[in-house]
Formats: sequence, structure tokens, C-alpha cells
Amino acid sequence: AYLGDMRDRALSHATANLRILAIAHLVEQSCGADLLRCSAIKVALRGYKNQDILAGKRQKQAKPCTADLLRLMVDALDTTEPRGLRGRALLLVSFAAAMRRSEIAALSLVDLAFREGGAIVTLPRSKTDQGGIGRTIEVFPGTSLCPIAALSAWIALLPSDGRVFRSIDKHGRIGASLSDRAIAEIWRSRGENAGITGLSGHSARVGYVWEAARNGATLLQIQGTTGHKSPVSVQRYASSA
Repeated sequence: AYLGDMRDRALSHATANLRILAIAHLVEQSCGADLLRCSAIKVALRGYKNQDILAGKRQKQAKPCTADLLRLMVDALDTTEPRGLRGRALLLVSFAAAMRRSEIAALSLVDLAFREGGAIVTLPRSKTDQGGIGRTIEVFPGTSLCPIAALSAWIALLPSDGRVFRSIDKHGRIGASLSDRAIAEIWRSRGENAGITGLSGHSARVGYVWEAARNGATLLQIQGTTGHKSPVSVQRYASSA
């Protein structure tokens, strides 16, 4: 009935799906039931999506941050101060690991394992891993755009535990953590500072897929980094490569 009401009010499938995911999470927390396994809900959501497709509605795709745009953004940062060091690390790691803004916000120091030739990033939970099974991403060093060097320089300013990416007040004091909205704002503002408009918290992830596809990576190889369960989204991101 709730899905029907949202459809009658012309809400998109993406909005309906997000609301159902939120309700399912609350139900699971309160009584352990898994609403997403309910066949009636699956059928209703599928029908909702098909209706959007027939109506010509498409989910808005974030503007990709390509390697060239990323370089412009990093070059515009003042890395002599904490905000610039944090910005460089956040931008480069987000791109190199194709991470969602929620994953960047939740990343803790214990999730990082540096080793010769790069680092292993462990994601305890993500959008497509609500059960918290976790997955790992290997991040490799670069030359002029090196996520490992940028991350190491930023971490050197932090205590030994807690979140990796944290707030910084106007006096340059480092706080406890950043929200995913704050991370999206960093992408937008750092882009505009480099003369680039339209970037969002999802631009790194889309940009990674775009660049990987352009350089000949297969959908399966790209999925290995992004964690997509289906190649459909990967194909949509890569379609302009």
C-alpha cells in the first residue's frame, strides 16, 4: 500500500527503493525480520522500476571526475596546511578505491593496512553489503597523483585510532569525523576551487569506472574494485568512455 501511494504521487523508483531500505533496516533492528526477502515487496519494487523505465525516467548520473579533472583539483590545494592535506588524501583515495561517500565517511584507521607496494582498505559495510560481510580493496601508489603518499601525509596528523577523514574547524583543529554530506560538499567546493562545476560525492566512483573502461579494463575487473553486484550499473557508468 505504501509503495502504491508513492507511485500515485509520482515519486521515482530510486526514492521508493531508498525509503524501503530504510524501513527494512529499522524492522531488522527491532525484530530481526528481513523485509527485503518478502516476495511481494520484491515484485512491487520491480514493477515500480519497470513503470519508471516505460515512462522514460532515468536515474540521474553523477558527473564523472576523470583523472585530468582530479589532477586540476589536487594541484589547486594548499598542502602546507591540514585542510589541504585532508583534501588531497580524500580526493585521491576516493578515486583510487572507487569509494562511495558513505564508505569514506565510515573509514577508520584500523581499516587500513599499509604494505610494500600500496595499501589494503577494508570496508566493513557498504550499500550493497548491508550484512556487514566486508570486502577489501587494494590501493596502489601512483606517480604525481599518489593516494598512498597523500594518505600517509594526512594520517601523520591524526591520533592512533578513530576515523580517517575528520572535520577541521576554522582554527585548523582536527575534529572527530566527517559526515557523508560533508564529503559531498568537499567534492563540490574543491571542484569549484579548480574551476570545475557539477561534481558530487559520487563523482569519484563514476570517474573511476569511466577511466578504467577507457583504459581497457573489463566489467568484471571494474566490479572487483567497485563491489557492484551487477554489471548493469558499471556499464551505465562506463557507457561514455
